[in-house]
Parts: sequence; C-alpha cells; structure tokens
Amino acid sequence: MASNFDSEDSPTRRFNVEKYSEEAAGGQLRAPIAPYIDAPDSLANQRQMVVSFRHESSGKEVYFKAFITALNETYNSEWTREKVFGRVDPIQLFRSTERLITLALKVPAASMSEAYENLGRIQLLTQFLYPTYMDDGSAAQLIAQAPLVRLKVMNLIKTNKADETASGLEGRGSFTNYKSDLTATNGLLGSIGNLHVNHNLESNEGIVIEKGVNTILPTFIDINLSFSPIHEHPIGWNEKGDALSATFPYGVDLHTEEHNIDVENVYTAPPPEECPGGMTEDECSDFEAEQYEQQETMNELMEEEFGDRDVAQQALDNSAARYSGWFSKSRFNKDVRAVKDGTASAYQRSSVAGQSHRQDRKKGRGQLIYDLEY
Repeated sequence: MASNFDSEDSPTRRFNVEKYSEEAAGGQLRAPIAPYIDAPDSLANQRQMVVSFRHESSGKEVYFKAFITALNETYNSEWTREKVFGRVDPIQLFRSTERLITLALKVPAASMSEAYENLGRIQLLTQFLYPTYMDDGSAAQLIAQAPLVRLKVMNLIKTNKADETASGLEGRGSFTNYKSDLTATNGLLGSIGNLHVNHNLESNEGIVIEKGVNTILPTFIDINLSFSPIHEHPIGWNEKGDALSATFPYGVDLHTEEHNIDVENVYTAPPPEECPGGMTEDECSDFEAEQYEQQETMNELMEEEFGDRDVAQQALDNSAARYSGWFSKSRFNKDVRAVKDGTASAYQRSSVAGQSHRQDRKKGRGQLIYDLEY
C-alpha cells in the first residue's frame, strides 16, 4: 500500500481535492477542507479504483481518478492467403495475433486545487510519449530508449507475466483470492499509439475556472488513447493442449478439469449402522444387507447425476426445494423406494441424488464435487 503521501516517483498516487489549495499548508496531504468532501477521493485512496500509467525508462508514474467511458480490446489475427491450383479454397497461413486497447477517460475536478492537479497529471502522461535521450558529447542527441509505458486498469488491464492471483488455487480459492491492487509496476507493457486530450472549453459538461490573469483551469477533461501491448510471456498452447498462459488476460481461473474430482469410484458404501437391539443374527444380517443395497443404489444414482457440474448443481437445488418443511423425511424415503423400484421420475432421481450427497457431506463421508453451492 502506498504511504500516506506521494513518493518522488509517484507524486499522483494519493488524491485530495484541496491538496494544492492555499489553505493546505504547502500542499501537504490532509483532510478535505469544508465544504469539499469528495466521495471519489475515498474510492481512489481506500478502494484503489484508479487507472495508472508508468513510464518504464524513468520509473515515473501517474494515477487518474476518472470516469471510464470506454475500454475496448481488439484482437486481430493476421493470415496469409495463398491460392493453389486445384483447390477451391485458398491455403491460410497464420502469421500473428495483435491486441489493441482503446481507453477513454473523463477527468473531473471538484475544486480549483484538483483542476490544477489534473492538468499536472495529464501533463506528466503527455511527457510519457517522448523517448529518453543520451548525450554522446556531440551537439546531436541520440535516442537511448523508446517511450514504453505500463497501463493498468484495475484487474482488467494488467500484466500476466507472474500472475499468482488465480493460478494454482483450486476450487473456491481461485475466486476468493481474485483481486488486484493499484501498483503501476503490475501494468501491461506496451506503447501509446495516440493520445487525444479535449479540455471541453466549449462544452456545457464542465465549467472553466478563472484562476487569475490570463490563467484558466478546465474542470472536465477528456482523455482518449490507443495502446498496443507488448506481452512479456508466451501466449498460446503446447503440443499437449495446455495453455501457455492459463490466466491470460484477466487472471481468471475457471476451474478446468484438473480442479475437479473424478466422479468415478468417489462414492463407496460406508459401513452399515449397528443393528438395532433385540435382532437375531439372521435379522441383523438382513438389516445390513438392506443397508448396503440402499447405499449402493444411492452411490450409483449420485455418480450418474454428479457426472456433470451443472446437473450436479441442479440436483442440489432440487433436493433443497423438495426436502424442506413438513414431512420432508417421509417424502425422501418414499422417493428412495421409487428409485429402487425404477418408478421414480427424473425430478425425484435428481432430488434424491442431491439429498444423498448433502447427507454424506454432513456426515463427513462425501467429497466436495466441483465448486457447488450447498
């Protein structure tokens, strides 16, 4: 987390609508001065809802608390088409897939101080488009580094070079731990193709503050830019059919097959309950045999109904609806008999499978199948 105030390389990381006001003693960060209590400041500072840019060669960063009016990604696959005699369709040879991002921001200001700071933020972003020069001792300057930039739009635009947010976490963990932070160094590397700044001097959307003689401060500035990513990791598939970057581009893990439990042979009949008192040895044997038979029937039914994740979830939902309220136990026992007799409907079979799995989970016997809601 950032310090209470900005660092030398990140003078825009914290937000305060009165940071540069005359009352704010030298620009030191402090509580907003009445009547300016700006809720977006809290969203930016506490919830880190910001857009950030980092200039790679200098390490300078700039952060924006803004309205995102457009965030578009375009993936263009380039193919070479070659017509061959004797073939109706041309042969298509793949060359590359290019990703292009367009971003549009509206940067508002709630005070004269914030309008001044917004100009400074945009000024810094504009400087990021220019290269780094080196002095070779001659009158001419030589370009030493291209103006590469990292762009980070919360969890939607970021690097996946070393993404540990979702990868390696199974089941519920991958969703629970899905998160991001404002650190600009985790942004997506690339180049800004064009940057359009509209100060909206003629628009009714915002007003222009007259700060002094020949000095104005726009309060509602539009930023539009195009960004071409340079991915720092391989993207594609290996010969085994595994993704080379399984969480590209959003860091989301959808619990693919390796995260699921193989449903085959998952259910095994547990030891029978002890025979009720007063039974003879033969009666006890018959009781145990009946229990085993019933459990085997339930196991087969659950393997059938839980072979697919969506069907399994439907079974759990059906059981919750059918076996709640009065007479739920007798209704369940009646459905179990119908399953054994082969007269049960599809709804009854689904409900019994869901209820049987719920009971096994409650008794600690069953395993967690997929990532289901119980």
